[in-house]
Amino acid sequence: GSRAVPQADSLATSEAWTAGADGGESTCFGLSPQASTAADAANNDAANKRTGKGKGTNLETEARAMISAHGLSRTFTSGGRPLQVLRDVDLEIEARAFVAVVGPSGSGKTTLLGLLAGLDRPTAGRVALDGRDLHALSEDERARFRVNRVGFVFQTFHLLPTLTALENVRVPLELAGRGRRGGGGETRRRAASLLERVGLTGREGHYPVQLSGGERQRVALARAFANQPAVLFADEPTGNLDAETGAKVVALMEELNREAGTTLVLVTHDLELAGRAGRVIRLDRGRIAFDGPPAALPRPAPTAP
Repeated sequence: GSRAVPQADSLATSEAWTAGADGGESTCFGLSPQASTAADAANNDAANKRTGKGKGTNLETEARAMISAHGLSRTFTSGGRPLQVLRDVDLEIEARAFVAVVGPSGSGKTTLLGLLAGLDRPTAGRVALDGRDLHALSEDERARFRVNRVGFVFQTFHLLPTLTALENVRVPLELAGRGRRGGGGETRRRAASLLERVGLTGREGHYPVQLSGGERQRVALARAFANQPAVLFADEPTGNLDAETGAKVVALMEELNREAGTTLVLVTHDLELAGRAGRVIRLDRGRIAFDGPPAALPRPAPTAP
């Protein structure tokens, strides 16, 4: 039989998932040991009440905002001096929207993603995610909320190297407490079904080092959708893939997103990829410089030959 997935607490503490820096900061995407607690009734009620339609480029819809940020600012200390990475950002993202966040390096894209996901606390301002005020939650409460309501896909995959593809997909299910029922059979079946959905049947027992970059990102996608999140945050998901593989991964991400009815927030440098979204937000020096449909996004002037 298959070996058991290590205890969720040890996974959470020994192998934190981290993402690269943007604007000089380093954001930790780890989960606290307490994240293994099952979702509370309020979270389940919020999941059942989610509504929304279309890709959503119009903020004035009947759908309740899935993400709402007001007066969002973040300042770090660099070399003993304050470095303001985000400045008074206001935005709302409705349920089931597909939103791309673009901007030059250091503009605050990853910082914004971390704040919207509740991975970091703002210096000023507030964020509400799926009806929950993240500012009002403790670190442990935010960790429990993330593991049940939020999915992540990263540029560098962040698969646990000592676990197989199947076991990696089972991690969020175990953290959510679903492995306690049926002796782990439920999580194995769910993980195998997701790997089949992303085209990795027969690769369940392979370790990350035995998989190609595209296959690893597909495992990461399956893991991100394991707990049927309300929101999927993707930080440069194609950054380490060739163009053809990246396009396939993005198409799969869009397909899974439509099927699950989640809200997708994608950070990317790739304007062609951003053009597939229903809405684009462009950051420049920590402020929103553009917010609208991709077709209206100003394009960089061509360089002289």
